[in-house]
Amino acid sequence: MAKNNEESTNWCHFKGDRKAKDFKAPPAPPWRSRENRIKSYCTFSDKVKKMVSASLILRRPLLITGNPGIGKSSLAEAVRHELKLGDEVLYWRIGTQSKLKDGLYSYDALSRLQDIQFEEEDSNGEMISKNIENYLKLEALGSAFASETQRVVLIDEIDKSPIDLPNNLLHIFEENQFEIPEIRRLKEGTFDNGEGFNTIGNDGLVKCDMDTFPLIIMTSNGERDFPTAFMRRCLHLEIKDPTDKELAEIVNKHFEQIKVSLDQEKLMKIIDAFLMIRDDEENKTYLSTDQLLNAVYLMEEDKSIDLTKAGDEMIDGIWKNLLG
Repeated sequence: MAKNNEESTNWCHFKGDRKAKDFKAPPAPPWRSRENRIKSYCTFSDKVKKMVSASLILRRPLLITGNPGIGKSSLAEAVRHELKLGDEVLYWRIGTQSKLKDGLYSYDALSRLQDIQFEEEDSNGEMISKNIENYLKLEALGSAFASETQRVVLIDEIDKSPIDLPNNLLHIFEENQFEIPEIRRLKEGTFDNGEGFNTIGNDGLVKCDMDTFPLIIMTSNGERDFPTAFMRRCLHLEIKDPTDKELAEIVNKHFEQIKVSLDQEKLMKIIDAFLMIRDDEENKTYLSTDQLLNAVYLMEEDKSIDLTKAGDEMIDGIWKNLLG
């Protein structure tokens, strides 16, 4: 980071002069580190803390709505880290073609067919293709249901899902189990991700113990409404955009990670400019906290960059409208 007030473009490593040179990447911004992001990216209100705790106690999914980049996904990481619920969040990103099975398990039938044709054997001399579990993989929600320890599942952007997915999920949440038809006729199959999974019987059912029912966090940008039955069985939390004071706290925490003390007067001017764009209802612009962090970081590197001034050439690139 630049330590003085002199204008500098030393951060601009690409010169465009076509002269080959050795390049070593500078230290990454602290919010690009997963561990730092967990510790200091978000500030959580009492309501957020209580709703997460209620979801854990009631064994109900938590549906979180809010604008893009507000920290909905970071909340899942923070809960996992603080309560030691597994080594990582089990992540399922929803798309317009997503099906329920995508979050439960996958079956590689093509590989099994190839192994049958080539008669591949394992280290014990047995046909690999004989054991169908070699071709089955539990996905995010399936892994959490089968795990012997409580996990955190993030179902991201569920508002982008096909219309029938929420109701299909509702059935899984109510029954606390799902079936893998491909192993229904097996005597038994065992899946192990290093933590230990429950044995799956010949009925092909993966049953979730209520003591280890996962914390299921679903995020939505508010782009659609959900069925009443689905909403009735979920807890609903709306996360508001951070205020100027909350943004200042978030930025300062990150820069403390690299031992940089920010000029607070200048920081508040940047935040004011950021909020003026973010909260402009007429132009319907939305900016994320991450974009503010990026701006402050670059302005510390190069004093000639001033995103508080209209027309700065970096504005369009750094403060891109997420809703545009």
